Amino acid sequence: MIEEQRQTTRHENKSAIYYTFPGMSERASGRCINLSNNGLLLECEQQVQPDSAIHVCLYSSHEDSQPLYMLVKIVWLKNIGSGQFHAGAAIKAIMAAHDAIHV
Repeated sequence: MIEEQRQTTRHENKSAIYYTFPGMSERASGRCINLSNNGLLLECEQQVQPDSAIHVCLYSSHEDSQPLYMLVKIVWLKNIGSGQFHAGAAIKAIMAAHDAIHV
């Protein structure tokens, strides 16, 4: 049996995301697979390298909710086939919408 390494519970979340690299204007899309209060699992088409920082905009499936903007650090990356990747990310900061204008 594999011992769980996370400090907090993961919650399934199949929301759409957009992400950018700091200082870049081009954004890419993906989806959130699950999240906790200190990290998230992303599915993306780009090979986002571990130790890189990205800005993420997480959209809620609830119409009355605002998007969540955050700065995350990619911890690991796994090729899941068909041009798709899973990326484990640690949340470094939650950002106000005006600070995340490029996401």
